[in-house]
Amino acid sequence: MQGLGTVGALLVSLIALWFTALLYLHEVRIRREEKADADAAQARLIFGRVVEFRAPAEMLSSVRYEVANHSSAPIFQLSAEVATPSRDTVRGGTEHDGLVGHPVLDLVADQPVPVGGGTTIQDLALTIDFTDAAGLRWRRTGRDAPVRILGAALPGTDSRPILALTAVTLSVLGIVLTLIALFG
Repeated sequence: MQGLGTVGALLVSLIALWFTALLYLHEVRIRREEKADADAAQARLIFGRVVEFRAPAEMLSSVRYEVANHSSAPIFQLSAEVATPSRDTVRGGTEHDGLVGHPVLDLVADQPVPVGGGTTIQDLALTIDFTDAAGLRWRRTGRDAPVRILGAALPGTDSRPILALTAVTLSVLGIVLTLIALFG
């Protein structure tokens, strides 16, 4: 009769372990979402738009663009790229630092790219890369949501896999010891 009680305790322990693991994973997901939302707070307030462009003989040679920084903090390492309808790109070679407000900047093509005769400002897609005041790197194209640019992670900075492996190992050890006590 004691053996049945031990088997019952083992089943209840396994169900409790499963429920705890699901609860932990849910909590981790919620915290990650909250952190990502807090990280993107300043980046959501930065917009770029093309103001005018020069395309003599249907060759895009320069673009004037505005970066609207609606936050109170400056942005750094701003670089820009303009894509034409034919997917040709013009990249800026200059990075701008400490931008606040609504500066209008120039992007001059090293090599002019072809554009159609009917090309308008709306046909050009401006992508800006910048670093916010917290030191996080972002990319934003038009009015799309900003996307975080992640660099290479330093080795050993993420301890979550080690903690998860430790929890699983201890759980398996507990189950093995219970089975040994039951049948051993």
